[in-house]
Amino acid sequence: MSAATLTGVLERIVFLNEENHYTIAEFKPDGDDAERTTIVGLLPSVQCGETLELSGEWSRHNQHGRQFKITTFASRLPSNVYGIRKYLGSGLVAGIGKVYAHKIVDAFGTDTFRVLSEESARLRDVPGIGRKRADAIKTAWDAQRTFRELFIFLQTYGITTGQCVKLQKQYGAEAKQILLHQPYRVAQEIDGIGFRTADRIAINLGYANDAPPRLDAGLLYALETLQDEGHTALREADLADHAATLLETSVERVTARIEALVTAKSLVRHLPADTPDPLPGSGVIQLPLLDRAERKIAAVVARVTRTASGLPPIKTEAAITWAEQKASIAFAAQQRAGLARALVSKISILTGGPGTGKAQPRDARVLTPAGFRPIGDLRPGSPIITAEGRVARVTSIHPQGTKPIYRVTFADGRSTLCCHDHLWRAWTRVSIWSPEKKRKIRARDWRVVPLSYLRQRLDGARVESNRLAIPLLQACADLPPRNFPCDPYLIGVLLGDGTLAGGALQLTTTDDFIRDRVAALIAPLGLQLKTVTLHDAPTISYRLTHTRRGLANPLGTYLRRLGLRVGSADKFIPETFFTGSRDQRRALLAGLLDSDGTVDRLGVLSFSSSSRRLATDVQRLVWSLGGIATLG
Repeated sequence: MSAATLTGVLERIVFLNEENHYTIAEFKPDGDDAERTTIVGLLPSVQCGETLELSGEWSRHNQHGRQFKITTFASRLPSNVYGIRKYLGSGLVAGIGKVYAHKIVDAFGTDTFRVLSEESARLRDVPGIGRKRADAIKTAWDAQRTFRELFIFLQTYGITTGQCVKLQKQYGAEAKQILLHQPYRVAQEIDGIGFRTADRIAINLGYANDAPPRLDAGLLYALETLQDEGHTALREADLADHAATLLETSVERVTARIEALVTAKSLVRHLPADTPDPLPGSGVIQLPLLDRAERKIAAVVARVTRTASGLPPIKTEAAITWAEQKASIAFAAQQRAGLARALVSKISILTGGPGTGKAQPRDARVLTPAGFRPIGDLRPGSPIITAEGRVARVTSIHPQGTKPIYRVTFADGRSTLCCHDHLWRAWTRVSIWSPEKKRKIRARDWRVVPLSYLRQRLDGARVESNRLAIPLLQACADLPPRNFPCDPYLIGVLLGDGTLAGGALQLTTTDDFIRDRVAALIAPLGLQLKTVTLHDAPTISYRLTHTRRGLANPLGTYLRRLGLRVGSADKFIPETFFTGSRDQRRALLAGLLDSDGTVDRLGVLSFSSSSRRLATDVQRLVWSLGGIATLG
């Protein structure tokens, strides 16, 4: 859907979520002939009668029909008597209902809002309003005005509606002052507002690039992001280099702030053991929370290893044999050895995660350097391509018997088969300890979870499907170049703008670049482009013919061997090209997009074809290069 704007009056609020301010309302756009429409989205602190300027897009709900989905909005207080009466009578201000709204507006007219803000004592002139009710109305009005001013201030600095709500709920009337004087504080105290957002606010407020509060917040952010990559601590010199690059400042300034944070106990420094005079930067820096966690783990491990076991000894061989019978499989020698050590050791550490194992059916396809192969054909030592695009080798195979299989389909059409034990690295709900709140809080982060967890999230709440994600696959490893008879770019162009069926190969194009590029690529094959004429006039079509009469066309022979001498509706990408090097696959995609691709004003690439199979193959080609592609 394309972006759209609406300006008009909020007529009626149908639904309001008090927690996140998600609103469903009836809206009357400006214009005598404009019909009321339904608007949905985040609308904090708006009331009936307000004039709203909305930005968003139109959508159609299966049950409720056409709706306008709001992305941003701005509000203005109503300026006419009708709007003011409707605004005050909406329940916005405690103590003012529809009856008193009419009385107040009848008394003050279009001057009502000024009276409420500056001369609230005059409310007692309205019949039925005494001192107590006038004070309550003034208090409620000031609170509402404070939030409106905060919201306008925040939107000036690019804060989203949802983030405005979080800031107001956390800090109340102090939110504006905290942002003005301690903008980086919000990154540490509010879930969903990170360093990047706080940094944007601070820079817009005029904070210097090397201001100590910015460097301090950036260092903490750097350690938190490195933690997601598995680093619970980092060498001080490496942290300084990383943070200096991240914050676009000097290593010397970052080093000085590390020292300040260590002194303030916001960071922990561990110096090398048994080194009387360690070199500067050789220490290890850690977040206090992780330092405490690791110390606690070490203390527990030490206590367990020191304490004698009160359990009777285990008959190791008998236990392993029993486990094999129970699982109906025979363990490999390494598995038996690992189980034996675990049974006689107080503590065992198991490593592994997504990518180290596959709980998939035997006919599931796995990418290898030689192309896709069924997982059932793999053997220990077989090379495969990992999710990061690198080559790895199968270490062992352990049949799991018969299990239910599920197809997992992703947003761009990709799908795979696996059982409920298959592990995924997923962006989903997590519970993390908040030192400030002294309790666990709900957040979102990467977790390693089985498919059974994902099924529960998807089946239990439909909205959760928009909040689950897995990491995007990296481009397939740069495999050795294949010895193709011609440049893959040429194949891509012919799949797009070529006539491959029938007799002579033809290319149809008005693009001089494509014509000249094709001419250069076919010259080493002894071929040339010959303009096709119609009624003695040149056309935009060219035959690919041999420079010497009577000799066979080697390109036509190659395409026939690939099965590509077909009509436009039956074109496809031969399997051999999917196992080419990264540069060869890019060249093939470039030829396809140069011939039958378009780019819209947002920079989104599209490829059009009358062949459904070719469209699917192009999607797969994009995936192999680490991109996202959906079928229209």
